[in-house]
Amino acid sequence: MKIKHYILTRFNMGCNDEQWILHRLALWLRYTLPSMRAQTVKDWTWLNGISPWSPKIIFETMAHRNEDIVDVFEARTIRDFLPWVTDDARRKGATHVLCSRLDSDDALAADYIERTLAEVVKDGRDELWIDWMNGLWLSDDRQTVKPHRNANSPFVQRLELVPETGDIRGPYEFKHKQIPEADTIHLTTREPMWLAVCHGRNSSNDMTRYPAPEREPLEGELSRFGL
Repeated sequence: MKIKHYILTRFNMGCNDEQWILHRLALWLRYTLPSMRAQTVKDWTWLNGISPWSPKIIFETMAHRNEDIVDVFEARTIRDFLPWVTDDARRKGATHVLCSRLDSDDALAADYIERTLAEVVKDGRDELWIDWMNGLWLSDDRQTVKPHRNANSPFVQRLELVPETGDIRGPYEFKHKQIPEADTIHLTTREPMWLAVCHGRNSSNDMTRYPAPEREPLEGELSRFGL
């Protein structure tokens, strides 16, 4: 099993609101990029899907922050990722592709990728969905967090065989709450594996949506995400 790992980030596909885009860039710089810099293993490719009509500052800022971990990918829809990932995996002799979903305002724990690969190898299946259930919701001022356990969270990942013809299907083939249960491993941890930032421009994440109490971050809790 030779696995090539891709992290797919839909930066602003389908959105041309300049104020939204600039706000999202600030969140990406504050949360998403530091968490990827902090990863304990580096053998992966991180594709950031940028709409072609985006302001030049987006491309310029990401190019300036490249540091060999950021690949800016001009894309109109999520399906634009699939031929590139498939061809790249074939060129590199991979037998399997692992694709992780990461939104442009969220963050991953520093050992997220390392532990995911270990679980994939331990499971041994050729086709698999991986779901780390335990995470944190964080207020944008970083003053409060809310531990969250979520089956089939937006951070689900997919392992696939590299097809002989055609393209991979990718982790966005299904909505994250609709992935096939029989092909999914749900993993629970004491520590949070992902972090979702609650801010005014993301209506799907709201600190008041779930009953768990809010609290101040514990010592070292945010540094787990490179913050």
